[in-house]
Amino acid sequence: MPMRKILSFSRLLITFLVLWLSASWFTPRIFAHTEALQTEPAAGAVLWLAPREVSVTFDQPILAGSNLRLFGEGFKEIWLAPYIDEQDPRRLHSILYPRITPGKYTLQWIIIAEDGHVLTGFTTFHVRLDDDWLIALAFCGLVALLLPAKQLWKKRTPWNQSPAEPTQS
Repeated sequence: MPMRKILSFSRLLITFLVLWLSASWFTPRIFAHTEALQTEPAAGAVLWLAPREVSVTFDQPILAGSNLRLFGEGFKEIWLAPYIDEQDPRRLHSILYPRITPGKYTLQWIIIAEDGHVLTGFTTFHVRLDDDWLIALAFCGLVALLLPAKQLWKKRTPWNQSPAEPTQS
């Protein structure tokens, strides 16, 4: 009789261990929360030009009501109109209008996952130059290219001279 109780107890123990191991193996996959896979601009990026948009891509689809917030120097909030991409419901993005100026920025997301959990996160990036510098550099380059062309035009080489007036006899 005692041997029978030991076998019964060992079966119960083995059954419990098998159930516990299988539950611990599958539980993280079932109850895993949504995570950010990629941000644009990338975390810690140093950009020479201001980005035209910001976005965050998650590992699972997100629901309406999810939000992006952008903060500049001194945590001054910059207005965004975020929306979920129709082709990829895992991607939340917003166009930056007006363009942002040089400085440090913090992009924060507050999303609603498919399982109903509200999750938050953030990333930072830096902008070194803005479009005004790029326009000024492009203008200087254009002027540098056109000045020699103007000098050539003034020389009146045969290819750019106007034809002589016909003479009357």
